Amino acid sequence: MSEVKKMQASRDFGVNTCPASRHTQMIAEALCTAHSGSTLSELYPMLEEEPEHCAASIASVVNSLYQARSFLRSLGYEWTVENNTVIWRKEDPDPWYEGRAARNNMSNPGDKDYDV
Repeated sequence: MSEVKKMQASRDFGVNTCPASRHTQMIAEALCTAHSGSTLSELYPMLEEEPEHCAASIASVVNSLYQARSFLRSLGYEWTVENNTVIWRKEDPDPWYEGRAARNNMSNPGDKDYDV
């Protein structure tokens, strides 16, 4: 399965998307359907007309990805890639507490520096 098809299968509008991710999806789909000799404006006019807007959407989505991975890491999860699929696992799984909410992980993810 191509990365575009995986992206499309993972999309759940309103649940796991935002305007920037939907815009980035449109850019990816346009670039992946490119034919040799196509210009950027034929692929997706905004790539030539407002490249800074396209770049801002991509940067926003990558920033969100980094924040989500850091937050999951702070909760004790780590990720690997198996058979071209990202798998998340608890580093030290404790079946009694796995997945349960605790007071120490109920804070707003935006108020901590998870890269430390």
